[in-house]
Amino acid sequence: MARIRSLRRLWEPFTACRASLYASSSSFYILLSVFPAALFLLSLLPYLPLSLDALLDALEQVVPNPFHPVVGYVFDTVRTSSTITLLSVSAVTTLWSASKGILAITDGLNAVLNRPREPRYLLRRLFSVLYFLILAVALLTMLLLHVFGESLLAACIRWFPAAVRVAALIYYLRTPYLFFLFGLLFALIFYFFPRRSLGFRWCLVSGLATSGCWLLISWAFSIYVNHFAGYVKLYGGIGLLLLTCIWLHICLLLFLYGALTASLLHNGAYHPISILRETFSRR
Repeated sequence: MARIRSLRRLWEPFTACRASLYASSSSFYILLSVFPAALFLLSLLPYLPLSLDALLDALEQVVPNPFHPVVGYVFDTVRTSSTITLLSVSAVTTLWSASKGILAITDGLNAVLNRPREPRYLLRRLFSVLYFLILAVALLTMLLLHVFGESLLAACIRWFPAAVRVAALIYYLRTPYLFFLFGLLFALIFYFFPRRSLGFRWCLVSGLATSGCWLLISWAFSIYVNHFAGYVKLYGGIGLLLLTCIWLHICLLLFLYGALTASLLHNGAYHPISILRETFSRR
């Protein structure tokens, strides 16, 4: 019992921050922003050496397998019903709508980290638009690396024949690079999104941990839906939508926990290794 009480100190900071509440609201607004965000990304495709199939293939590596039809449905619906151009007024309106999910995440981060929220709503919305653009650029950069990765490796082998083994190793480690890319992306969000910045070292540690948990949860959801969630076949699209909401909620909860971990480590208020050492050194 003494060890259990000692181990409780590991998760006490996370139970008091009400992260689940903010994860629920953020997931709701992100779902509302899915179609505008997809519309904006599709409006960028004519200006980039990317195809819709390449975009879907890269996104489906992050989303659990059972949710791939949802991703395909969103982009197919937007593609067949949209004539938006990048420089039109409709594009600006779409960008404004898509940034609502980013605004919800930013407000959730500030609330979990006990940061004062920007009182001017218009300024918060403008910053959320800017953050959405940065995330869109980061996502498209990752897609370009994914699409042209094999071509770059082939060029490296042609120029440097001695690097064949290294290139082969990089090719077979395509999945781990998602772990590091998303870890870096989360670290940058933890560093820039809150009103008061944290130490980047702690943001990077928490970002990598969050990325690993995110990919692990996505893999676990794929196994669960494929083998145990029989009601998805019974209820069809509605059951799949509910599972999408649950998956998104868990991912955002892990994301907020990662930000809180970075804050606690930055302030020196969280020492998990010391707690574990103290707990298991007792007799």
